[in-house]
Amino acid sequence: MPRAHPPEFRRWAVELAHSKEQPVSQIAVDLGISDSCLRGWLKQADIDEGRRSGGLATAERDELVKLRRELRVRRWRSRSGSVLQHISQPKIFSQNEIHLHR
Repeated sequence: MPRAHPPEFRRWAVELAHSKEQPVSQIAVDLGISDSCLRGWLKQADIDEGRRSGGLATAERDELVKLRRELRVRRWRSRSGSVLQHISQPKIFSQNEIHLHR
């Protein structure tokens, strides 16, 4: 997986592309990134700024990731908690059960 670029770099690349001084493909080559990468950043910037619909804004996506992570942790704790509960609570046998096992 390619290394993520810092947010400042992404913002700068989007500003360059929005200036329309050069074609997007040329800006991408100059910055050492792929054309599709820069176009994806442009699309996300347009969504974040309300100029385009059809996707989640970055803040919404971040919140969704956070909520999914919290849900996954709660489900894991719930499952592991029930297993631990069964392990930590010894079974108490009645006198009849003890006699049956002899």
